[in-house]
Amino acid sequence: MRSIIYNLRMTIVFLFLITSNLLNGQNANNVVGVDVEYLFKISILLDNCSTSEKDDFPIKDNRLFEAYNKSHTLVLDTLEVSLTGDFYPNYKYKPFKFYKVDIMDDIVNEKDYAKIGGPVAGMNTIYIICVNHATGSVYRLSGFNGNDFKNLLIDLDEVYFKSNKKRISKSSFVKNFHVETIDFKCLYQALKANSRNWKKYRCLYRCVDPVFIR
Repeated sequence: MRSIIYNLRMTIVFLFLITSNLLNGQNANNVVGVDVEYLFKISILLDNCSTSEKDDFPIKDNRLFEAYNKSHTLVLDTLEVSLTGDFYPNYKYKPFKFYKVDIMDDIVNEKDYAKIGGPVAGMNTIYIICVNHATGSVYRLSGFNGNDFKNLLIDLDEVYFKSNKKRISKSSFVKNFHVETIDFKCLYQALKANSRNWKKYRCLYRCVDPVFIR
């Protein structure tokens, strides 16, 4: 149910951004009109709205995104991808790019920040997403309340099947598909177990989770 609500919210916000010409293809990170910083901001903002237990955000309409967008500049880090085995040559997977943001590195306009605050963070302050620049699809992979690894795997599998005429196996994916700082083995195990237990599967550790001492 949470996933359905999240996707509905994302759809509404995307429609708003498109009609407001915010996804205008002018950012240096854009490919096929996709602005990565905007997508990251949408994902982080909606995630924080959905997990907030109190009225942290005084604005509840589109002005909230406008205020957050104005007050925060994200420092994007493009993660290195290394593909081997059946996933090589990697040009087939070029549209899938992985990005990291540490919200402690945000460049903040203090005047605007005072009006709405910012994302909640505990010991973990890092968010990671994948963006399919061919379709504009966004996959939350780390730091968020939800995780879209299953959807990413489905879309990667379609590309893989066209090239190899077979489906992705766990052993092949974990062995040959590498992205720095992302533990795909852990994500695969959590997906197989249908678990959201971040204490057992540390790759599911969210920015809103408390400090965990073994």
